[in-house]
Amino acid sequence: MCQQHQFQSIFRRGLVATDATLIVHALRDSGMTRLGISIPKKVGNAVVRNRWKRLIREAFRLNYAHIPSELVIVVRPRKGAQPELTTLAESLFRLTNKLSRRSLPDLID
Repeated sequence: MCQQHQFQSIFRRGLVATDATLIVHALRDSGMTRLGISIPKKVGNAVVRNRWKRLIREAFRLNYAHIPSELVIVVRPRKGAQPELTTLAESLFRLTNKLSRRSLPDLID
């Protein structure tokens, strides 16, 4: 998991890829691919936000072997999107691969 200062660095310096479901921010880092999740209160109440978090974690777990290594990613839901596992898994896979093909800056702690 990411720490608060890493979230700020990723939002400030990272590259972004979006689609109708997710917004993914990413930086390159040595080591394993890590996931951070940011669910704003505008998405809904605690039950809805926790559902988003559970589904994003599961989509990440299902795609972990296929997601490019050495990435630090922060995932946010798109406004108006509905939390569905298959859609999230496809979106996360597509967006992380799109970001990995671009020249990502390194994460500096």
